[in-house]
Amino acid sequence: MLCKSGEMSAKCCTVITWSLASLRFFKQSLFAQIAKRLVRSADLSSCEPYELTNLLWAFAVLCKQRRQLGKDLAAPVLALCAAATDIIGQRSGTWKVQVLMSAMVSISILPWHSSSLEVFFGMVDELAGRTREGEHQASGAIL
Repeated sequence: MLCKSGEMSAKCCTVITWSLASLRFFKQSLFAQIAKRLVRSADLSSCEPYELTNLLWAFAVLCKQRRQLGKDLAAPVLALCAAATDIIGQRSGTWKVQVLMSAMVSISILPWHSSSLEVFFGMVDELAGRTREGEHQASGAIL
């Protein structure tokens, strides 16, 4: 899955990072290169919600495994988290609950930046609203 420039597509990068994290294989230089590629690409926004959350989850697992990220990795991870959470914030209201929860868990583990807190609390508000809607629908049901 190469894009026109000959680089891997963002969707392919999400699969690779998820697979590596699932295998607990964390070569920092590889994750740094993937993060840098995704931050400079315009196709990250073409990813499906589950692809974005898989990507965030992979980097969250990396951050848990490597509490002291090297300088070559810290800046790209922070930039990638900012880009991904900005995309998530723009798409609020369209996510399945399980995808929303996955994103929230990952964001809570990842390095924070100024907009991640806003996105995180937006997700909390969205979940709370969905819970209220479900309670309202259940109370009107005939048993």
